Amino acid sequence: MSIELILGDCLVEMKKIPDKSIDLVLTDPPYNAGREYENDNLSEIEYLNFTNSYLNESKRVLKDEGNLVVIVGVKYQKSITMWLFNNMNYCWEFCWWKSNGMLNGKATFSKFEKVLWFSKREGTYYRQKPEYTDVWNIPIRVKENNNINQTQEMML
Repeated sequence: MSIELILGDCLVEMKKIPDKSIDLVLTDPPYNAGREYENDNLSEIEYLNFTNSYLNESKRVLKDEGNLVVIVGVKYQKSITMWLFNNMNYCWEFCWWKSNGMLNGKATFSKFEKVLWFSKREGTYYRQKPEYTDVWNIPIRVKENNNINQTQEMML
């Protein structure tokens, strides 16, 4: 098995990837919440266009048996979920619970995020083991000076 990580704008880099060549796309896109990084302060139309673009590109590069896992924020959860149900096949969803919350100095954000798992192939389902749960507790790592560090992403 080989793993290749590509750093760059997903819409630019994904266009370089051949059709049906990827097993898994895991994306945690910006939530358009007005934070200080790219694509997080767009108009609603711009953000929905961005969302449709990365979802369409994800589907294009996925193999026929490929999977798409999307971490979604509340604001656009309905739009993203509708696209997924209209274009992919539902496998599983779970809640990522950040037990220590998220504080940026201005506001406290939700302590949970929805993770949606869809497949290109119909009939692909996640076979959950009895010891697993639909709520994954993965706390946010905090640096010594109480600055928020990036979280550890879930491993599927």
